[in-house]
Amino acid sequence: MNTLLRTVGASLGTQVSAVIVTASVPDGGGFPAEWGFVLGFTVSAVAMAGVLAAAAAAPCRR
Repeated sequence: MNTLLRTVGASLGTQVSAVIVTASVPDGGGFPAEWGFVLGFTVSAVAMAGVLAAAAAAPCRR
């Protein structure tokens, strides 16, 4: 189960980051803008904080 969830998370994270960075490319083409990378990392950090909170709230086995 752990491997499955890690694989799904990596796949979704990659796609979300790609969409955000691609959206920051100017209309005429060229390189992505810096705000696309900053937004991508910010979204990743917020998602990580949410998952960390969920993991901390999960009951532990004894």
